[in-house]
Amino acid sequence: LSYIFQWCSSCFTEWVGFFAYDVLMFAAFSAFTAAFERKSTNSAIFVYLLAFLTPFFFAISDFLTYMKPVYITAYSDIPMALTFAGAVAVYFFSEKGNENAIIPVLPVLMFITFTKDMGLALGCIALFVIFFDMLVARENFVFLKIKGFFGKCFAALVMLMTVGGTYFGWGFHLGKVLAVNRTDYGGSSGMGIVQMLLTGVKELLIGPKNDKFLFVQDSFFNAFSGTKVSMIGSGRNVVLLIVIIFVFAFVFGDKKGKKRSATMLFSTTVGFVGYYIFHLLLYVYILGDEAYNLVSYDRYMYTYYIPWLMMAVFCLAMAARDGAKFWAKGALAGIVCCVLLLFNFYIIPENIFTGVTGNSFAIRKDIAAKADHIRDAIGEDDVIFLYCGQDDGMRWFTYTFELIDNYIIPNRGFVSTGQTEQETKQLLQKEMYDRFKDYGVTHMLMDWTSHDFCLYFDELCDVSTSETGNAAVGYYKVIYGDNSLRFELVKGGKVNFD
Repeated sequence: LSYIFQWCSSCFTEWVGFFAYDVLMFAAFSAFTAAFERKSTNSAIFVYLLAFLTPFFFAISDFLTYMKPVYITAYSDIPMALTFAGAVAVYFFSEKGNENAIIPVLPVLMFITFTKDMGLALGCIALFVIFFDMLVARENFVFLKIKGFFGKCFAALVMLMTVGGTYFGWGFHLGKVLAVNRTDYGGSSGMGIVQMLLTGVKELLIGPKNDKFLFVQDSFFNAFSGTKVSMIGSGRNVVLLIVIIFVFAFVFGDKKGKKRSATMLFSTTVGFVGYYIFHLLLYVYILGDEAYNLVSYDRYMYTYYIPWLMMAVFCLAMAARDGAKFWAKGALAGIVCCVLLLFNFYIIPENIFTGVTGNSFAIRKDIAAKADHIRDAIGEDDVIFLYCGQDDGMRWFTYTFELIDNYIIPNRGFVSTGQTEQETKQLLQKEMYDRFKDYGVTHMLMDWTSHDFCLYFDELCDVSTSETGNAAVGYYKVIYGDNSLRFELVKGGKVNFD
């Protein structure tokens, strides 16, 4: 969405991204309150407040963890989570048991799938939750004149084709334009998504499991009850809260509401199990050494916890509309009050910005200064390989905004090894050549060099990266030879920021 508002500024500005995400989020919030008419404004306000506070309930729980010197809310996980919940809300609050309940969901499913690779998994889970509700709780359902069970199956097929068609269609486009294989997750094992799932499920259920699998599996399942992901602690506590809300919805709902609450609790729980196992396999097969520390575990998990909590609230909202209204509204009000108390405890003492200095945003300022220094040397068609030694993804992520007009190839590491240092150098240089050729790289941006880069690649540069990396920046033109590369410095130098 931020591209829609880019015309407001000649280059990237933070408010553009924030404003675009706000538009998306408030659109989702509106879908969450679709169940209520004007006479139920008080209930709608409770749901809206919960929707507004829920992302912060998960994403702001520890000052030291989340006070990052980078675009704090520009990750796509929270917007994708709210869009996932919005897709279910569009269907769930529809009163019509026909195609009018499904067709409005299709563009939302497309949007989820577009957002990032994990959107494929969330789109499929949203599809499953909707289909299961249709199957169990919707009677007299008709989809494009096809009635009953077959109509429901056809509706599910159309949703599946939407998700799959969006994912693979966009992947085909990326493959043609950017030589990117979207189904190849790469990483430490070099597996594609299908191979990863087949291999992972087999080893999880049957074995054998290597040492990394056993270690990550134990860490992953222990993290469910031991790693803080929200203001109330671990995922176990979050799931307990979600189940309690579903119980309230079941107890206070009418006959139809009870059935839909039980159905949604079951389907979303199955979805969570699948989502959790999928991420276990990602850590085992895709992530390298970061897997041992469960890097970004909380961020990956709250992408599901946020919509799951909101779906429990949907069911309670239905009870407030159609069931024991007094008690259901009381439960909604009580949950809102508890969340506000938690916010008073966490937000005010820990997350205000009165104690934040300019040094807190040193990385952000450093990257902005380096990007400004070389901006006039960058052509609009340049495909840039970004090298940031020891980067955890933050610097690359920030550069994608600062240089938003260009395609930025991240450094995912070069892994070839030989028996001698010279053999390793030759293998790594050949690996770099092949990768650059595949992506059509025209330039290299040296943000922060490393010992390994100087050892294996520095001889390819006309100006050493030890002079252009770290406190300086270097923008090199890639010269292709016969299975070889050279780098000629276009612009570089020492950069300081205020």
